[in-house]
Amino acid sequence: MDRMKINKRMVAIITVCTFALTGCGSININYNIPEAAASGQESTYDGFFDNDEINKLIDANYKEVEQNGWAELRIPEEVHGIGQDSFSDNALDAAHKLIDSGYEAYIIGGAIRDLVMGTETMDFDITTNASNDQISEVFENARFHAIPSGLEFAFVEYPGEVIDVASCVNIPAEFHGVAGVPDFDPNEMYSDNFVADSFERDLTINALYYDVKTGELVDYHGGLHDIREGIIQTMVDPAIALDADPRISIRGMRFKARYGFELSDGFDKAMRENVGVYVTKPGPGSNSFNVPKFFDAGYAYNSYEVLDDYGAFDVLFAPVDDICQTDDYRAYMEAATKQMDAWEAEGDEIGKDLYIAVILWPEFEGMTKEEVEKSSAGVLAKQNETISINEEDMDDYIDLFVIESQLEQKMTYDKAASLVLQNEFEDAYDLLVIRSLTDDSLEDEVDYWTEMRNEVLYEDSDIAA
Repeated sequence: MDRMKINKRMVAIITVCTFALTGCGSININYNIPEAAASGQESTYDGFFDNDEINKLIDANYKEVEQNGWAELRIPEEVHGIGQDSFSDNALDAAHKLIDSGYEAYIIGGAIRDLVMGTETMDFDITTNASNDQISEVFENARFHAIPSGLEFAFVEYPGEVIDVASCVNIPAEFHGVAGVPDFDPNEMYSDNFVADSFERDLTINALYYDVKTGELVDYHGGLHDIREGIIQTMVDPAIALDADPRISIRGMRFKARYGFELSDGFDKAMRENVGVYVTKPGPGSNSFNVPKFFDAGYAYNSYEVLDDYGAFDVLFAPVDDICQTDDYRAYMEAATKQMDAWEAEGDEIGKDLYIAVILWPEFEGMTKEEVEKSSAGVLAKQNETISINEEDMDDYIDLFVIESQLEQKMTYDKAASLVLQNEFEDAYDLLVIRSLTDDSLEDEVDYWTEMRNEVLYEDSDIAA
């Protein structure tokens, strides 16, 4: 928590009583629209697809994709209008170093998706037909990192930015012999072409490329069509794709929440039939990286709705599986996620893992400090089975829950001031505010701790020191 941003919370606190009286609908979060529109950013989402020439190219290509499994679409820069000034100078420098060395270099994935949709992007990754050894020759400062599958990619450092540079990977071995997939050697991890690399991408909307040398947008799987139509789907049959990489389940739901897109019929069916397997198979470590993105980027309410709809919420957050379908818990989570989205919209940072505390707190509701101290480690250990929590964060959560259990108690000024200065107080305070949205009895406590934190942190320098 950035304590310099504390005063921004006062704006939210002013609305707490009104919110509690008027119900969860008092904070409006747009749904079923692209992120740029939801966040108030200027968007070219509609404009990109208002171009008749682009639509004709997309439609013709999509027919081939449906018939053959894939088809290459190249849209010239003079047609798509996305210039190289849309990319960071460092990404372009890295790409041109590869091109000047005789290789191809494409900027890929989320950056291209975001540019097409008119949303801001800061993450420029490069894929090249150069091998890892050749990448090392081009970039003397390249640092290679391996992922669990054994694939390696390079970090190329620039002042203030790190560019990911990866060699083209091969088609997943699980796709060998699947209709519409080109023939390939399933024993090879890497390839020398972008068609093979595109099959390794998780979703069609992320399998988009920008050829730095020619300025063309490149689409092999109808990703542009799917963005235009608001569809989330995989390159091959979703059941095959999900078995090969179950992390796609998490990413598919997240992009549905983020953009309001719909999963394709096959993707939706596979998820509803096996969601419990798909969201747990990647393991708690993978989930600890991917799941927070549902809740810390301004679309937490949409995320909660999507996760609940697919039956993934009670699987990922097993400690509350006995209460998460109750009306009280649903009302609490609706209010909580809308409030977190409101804070994000105001530009106010929230604790990076506050969402876990928000989701799990109802397990401790009504407990004394001693009871919370006794039970919190067990609750967190159960949570650790699906979303890993490292030892340091485990201790922080316990401290947070213990602090939270004291915020409704009467105490001396000195004890209250000491509590405000504890590391986890800010997240505990945010949690108290969130709880008050559906519990009118906490309004006095919110007022008290709001005044106390202002006094201790800004006015009483002796205590704050």
